[in-house]
Amino acid sequence: VMHSIRSYGGVEAMRNWISPAIIAVVVSALVTVAGWFVTYRYSLRLERERRREKIRDFQIALRAEIRSELQHLNEENLDLELKTIENAYKASKTYSVYVPGLARHAVFDNLVKEIHILPENVIDPLILYSRQRQMLDQFSSEMRSDKFAKLAQSRQLNMYRDYVGVTKYLRTLAVDAVAAIDTALADRRTQ
Repeated sequence: VMHSIRSYGGVEAMRNWISPAIIAVVVSALVTVAGWFVTYRYSLRLERERRREKIRDFQIALRAEIRSELQHLNEENLDLELKTIENAYKASKTYSVYVPGLARHAVFDNLVKEIHILPENVIDPLILYSRQRQMLDQFSSEMRSDKFAKLAQSRQLNMYRDYVGVTKYLRTLAVDAVAAIDTALADRRTQ
């Protein structure tokens, strides 16, 4: 067998044939691996960009919802309303204050499951604001109940004073949450 390979120039021919074939296979494999690497890097970069965009969109939506509520809170003159309610209680032995419920927090309710993707410096003020808002909502719900209407007027008035205090604090926390989101969005623009 060796004699027949040698007689056709086989060893030389085999060497000439194997070398380019092996080189072609190695080059092809390297190009394939490089392609995988480039595709992987591109996919990672694209995924990071999508995540950043999602975070930005969440923050913009949450900021809009909080600013909307903040605008409403700023329009209310809580001290004047408290004086008016106090005077109403003095004027009538049957008066009972009525407080409206809070508007549904649609954006926050829909995004709360993904709040973990937001920057840490946004999550804390956002949660503080949300918890205060939940407390105010629960408080206003209790003040609309039949049980509240049956309380003595002095107790009702004290509860309304507490309600005003909780509302003022909600306003402060809303300002803090908007400021934290604004800072995070500005930091994102400079990156």
